[in-house]
Amino acid sequence: MTQIEELKSLLFHPWENKQQAQNSPSHFSHVHYQFWEEEGEIHSAQWYDWNGEMYRERNHKLLDKGNHLELQTFRKDGTQEPSMLFTKVGEGGYCGRTEQDAKNSRGEHVYSYVTVTAEEFTSIDKGMTWGKTPGPFIFKRKYID
Repeated sequence: MTQIEELKSLLFHPWENKQQAQNSPSHFSHVHYQFWEEEGEIHSAQWYDWNGEMYRERNHKLLDKGNHLELQTFRKDGTQEPSMLFTKVGEGGYCGRTEQDAKNSRGEHVYSYVTVTAEEFTSIDKGMTWGKTPGPFIFKRKYID
């Protein structure tokens, strides 16, 4: 299995942070996160549990850069956002981060760091005016209800 196939096999599941939201409702909303592939294109979506409102949809390209994988991210209008650079960590996991001094499409400095294993996906996203949570979002792989 290539590293691209391995990372896809970890990401392409439904994820939710239900436990975290229940334990710390004043800091974390209960949200869902999902990656999938359709007709050769990678997509992701995030939505609130309480009303099903989709608040972020992105398209992606996953490229093998030799010593790391690059997950390019695009808004629905095609505007590119900072890429995530992923490296393998231990057996069965990856971590990813934005490049140093990354800026989003509005010119704001942003920083993202994620980890993904078969059962857990964590994400810290920070910008100049957002991302003030007390820690990472901790998503657990969601199995059939």
